Amino acid sequence: MYKATEIADYILCIAQENGDLITNLKLQKLLYYAQAWFLVNNNNERLFSDEIEAWQYGPVIPAVYNKYQKFGRSPIVIDCDIENDFNNINDCTKEYLREFCQYFFRFSATDLVSMTHQEKPWLEAVEQGLNTPINTDTMYNFYSEMLEDEK
Repeated sequence: MYKATEIADYILCIAQENGDLITNLKLQKLLYYAQAWFLVNNNNERLFSDEIEAWQYGPVIPAVYNKYQKFGRSPIVIDCDIENDFNNINDCTKEYLREFCQYFFRFSATDLVSMTHQEKPWLEAVEQGLNTPINTDTMYNFYSEMLEDEK
């Protein structure tokens, strides 16, 4: 299992390679959905160990937020080499993240905030108060059911 900051850096590097601009707000939602769909595709195994909290504008991983908050609302730019900087991430995970990004980069930060605010995992956590951790079992069950409904 990885740290969320490692996965965030890989996602940011993919974005830069593709010419996409990712803000901290969008990155937080991408990490949330990357975790959610990894859970679904890997029998409830987590992609990263960090907890995701229910903040006002949707799911947030505090360590990642803090690392990139200096960028404010501007796109995050990091110095990275996609081929050499991520040897700690296995090939299966890299492939998952590339496919994930290919699908999810099309959504704006606003779209992603809106999506999370309509879904049970964030709603359930925020009912208990802002900054409450979002339960990964709830995420797994909710998105597994969503996948089943689409079949």
